[in-house]
Amino acid sequence: MIKDKVAPVTGAGLASGRNISEVIAAMETGGADAAIDEDFARDVEEATQAYRQPWAPPS
Repeated sequence: MIKDKVAPVTGAGLASGRNISEVIAAMETGGADAAIDEDFARDVEEATQAYRQPWAPPS
């Protein structure tokens, strides 16, 4: 939630997601053999940039 000067402004309409710890736990439970390596931060940054959209606040 982002707070404006007085009234809180919710993140309505924003995509919700899981914490990275939840994703890792689900991968381990499912038997995935993926590993977080030295390229992980770069991969996350590339994914973030690929889905980045400009913020258009309500007028």
